[in-house]
Formats: sequence, structure tokens, C-alpha cells
Amino acid sequence: MSTSQTRSRALVATGASCLAVAAVALAIPPSSARVPVRPTTSVSPTPAAADSGLTRTQQHLRQVPGDWQAWAGLGLAYVEQAKATVDPTYYPKAQAALLRSLSLQRSGNFVAMAGQAALAAARHDFRGALTWARRGLAIDPQSAVLYGARADALTQLGRYSAAAAAARKMELLRPGADAEARLSYAAELRGDVPAARTFMRLALAHAVDPAGTAFARYYLGELALTAGHPQAALRQYDAGLAADSGYAALREGRAKAEAALGRTSAARRDFAVVVAEVPQPTYVLEYGRLLQSLGRTRAARQQYDVFRAEEKLFVANGVTLDTDQTLFEADHGAPATAVAAGSAALRTRPFLESYDAYAWALHRAGRDRAALVAADRALQTGMRSALFHFHRGVIESVLGQRRAAHRDVAAALRINPQFDPLAAPVARRLLEATAVTR
Repeated sequence: MSTSQTRSRALVATGASCLAVAAVALAIPPSSARVPVRPTTSVSPTPAAADSGLTRTQQHLRQVPGDWQAWAGLGLAYVEQAKATVDPTYYPKAQAALLRSLSLQRSGNFVAMAGQAALAAARHDFRGALTWARRGLAIDPQSAVLYGARADALTQLGRYSAAAAAARKMELLRPGADAEARLSYAAELRGDVPAARTFMRLALAHAVDPAGTAFARYYLGELALTAGHPQAALRQYDAGLAADSGYAALREGRAKAEAALGRTSAARRDFAVVVAEVPQPTYVLEYGRLLQSLGRTRAARQQYDVFRAEEKLFVANGVTLDTDQTLFEADHGAPATAVAAGSAALRTRPFLESYDAYAWALHRAGRDRAALVAADRALQTGMRSALFHFHRGVIESVLGQRRAAHRDVAAALRINPQFDPLAAPVARRLLEATAVTR
């Protein structure tokens, strides 16, 4: 398994506090079952915290219904509540509130535009998110928040150099954990893990509250885990939980590290807790794959059924599905459906993991020459991904490219020997099968 998940935190309603809210709200949610989108904000809402901000904003608007800033705050609050509760039915409410704010005050309303960017990103409409960020920056070209939104959207649209430039501009305007998290991700995408780690350590040093500490510890743990160091990752997750015991992503990370260390009973317990509290699709699939790897087929199917139900709910509320659906269908469903989903994902989100998921779908559908082209695109920036290398290695093996297959599978296991509970054992067998004797 690879990286994970979204978070964000509380809201206030009016005036300048809306700007603070906007700064919190621009994290992108997870997108792939096993290689999800890195969120880029240092705060993390519990459902109760998000609901508290939402309630205060609603109460204020009953008293002052013409407050356009508060309507923008309400829209942001709905986005945060959707993330905190994994309930996409809040997204249409967010849209309505943000449009109300813009109807009351179109000129200069970059707070609502930031909210629209956050909402578009949450729905995986990254072109829409970029458009709204540009509109906001035309009004306030010194907004660090909007540069963060711009960086996030450009990243998911595959424009990595421009995204890194936007992240650097954000840091110049407002140094701190949120900018450092984006710079860390930019470094990770180009394969510079030491730099990625350095930026997250700076984010930890600049954390001002338990949520910020938890966020930085989570991603330091993720960087350790994806580099094949589960014990070091576990120390980061535990330290994060000591700072903020309600930070669900840390428990999910701990479950992955425990599984990698062979502590499967502890991993199952942690996954069971986290999916009960926050049924994030990524967590559900990770739990299902762990259960399947342990031979608990019926329990795994139950998690996959939950994921399918969540798919329908998200689509019904305007969320574009991409690599989550593609990888799930490729591994557990219909290859033709996976190919269609992967092709659609590339049109809306031409990001590295979209190419990887599409490559895997094409492979599962028997179209390995086309799959290899997509797999090469997934690794074009130099990102160190065990899963990407494994997928390319399998494709090369089917095409009879034995040396290349051995090289890629060896790279996958060198990067992270326990990168996925189902795929890692396959990788070890394939490594032996593709060994070239002299």
C-alpha cells in the first residue's frame, strides 16, 4: 500500500475569519485506492469540530442573511463536513452556499472563489479548481491560499513544474506548514525523497497545534513506510496519535505499518476502528485487501461492497471517480469497466497515478503494449513508487521483456518490500521467475 488521506478543520463564519477558513479548506481528497492524492493542509477536522463551525455559521446567517462572507464560510464549512464525515451529500449544499455568496457579492469575493476551488477539487474537477483559483488571484494576486489551490490543481493536471512554482510562491507569501507540505509533495513526485522528508520536518517544526503536529507526523510516517521502513513509520504514527488521538489517518497509517511488520491482528483492529469512524473509500479498500491477503474472503467482500456503495453515493453528488474506481475494477471487478474508467480519468486528471491505474487496467484487459506506454508515463518524473514499478514489471513480463521485468520488480521490492499485501507476494514470485541465469 502507498500513501493516504484527507483531513481539514474547523470553521468560523464571518469577516476576516473567512479568510482563515479558506486557508484551511484547500486540501485535495484521496483519489486512488492505493496511491491516493497527498492532501496539503496541516489541519484536520473531526466530524464534531467541523459540525461545530457549521452550526455557528448557520446561526449567524439566520440573524444576518445578507452576509456574503458568511455564506462563503458556510460553503467552506460544508466542504469540510463532507470530508470529516465522508458524506458527499454536503457538496451540493456547499455549491448552493457559495453561489449565494457570489450572488450577493461578485466583485472582489475571492473567499467564495477559494471555496469554489476547494469544492471543485473535492469533486475531482481539477480544471474547475484551477479556473476558480485563477479568478481569485486576479482579484488578490498576493493570496497564499489561492496559490496553494493553484498548486494543488496543477499537480493533479500533470503540470508539475508549474505546480512547484505555485508552491514556492505560496511559501514566499506565507511560509509555514501548508506551503512546506506542497513543496514536500513536489519533491516526492520528482523522486527526491530526502528533500520531501526535509520539508515535512520543517512542517513539523512549524506546527502550531496538535492537528498540525499530527499532519506532519502522518506524512513523515508515509514517507518512511513507502521507502520500506515500517518501524520508523510506526514511530511517527504513534507520535502523531500522542499529539492528536482523533486523527484518523494516523490510525490508518499505523495499521499499514503493523501489516508490513507482520502484526496482522493489530493491523486488523486498527483498520476496523478507522473504517467504523471514518469510512473513507481508501481505508475501506486497504482493509479489504488486507483481509483478502489473510484468506478472510467473506470479510474482504463486505468491504468491497461498502466501497461500491460509496462509489454510487459519490457519483450521485457530483464527485468524479478516477483511479479509485479504475484500480478496484482492474483488481476486483471487470477489466473493460476499468479501462473505461481509466480512460475517463486521464481526460479529467492526467496525473501520474492516473497513468499507472490506466496501465494496470489495460494489462488486465489483455492490452499490454498500450499498457506499457501508460506505465512509462506513470514513471516519467522519477517518482519512487513500488506499485508503479510492480505494475510495469508485470506488463513487461507478459510482453516477454524478461530483463526489464526483473529490473522493475526488483526496484519495487527494493523501494518497499511490503508495498501491498496482495501484490508484494506476487512481486517476489515474479522476481524469481524473471531471474536471468548466465
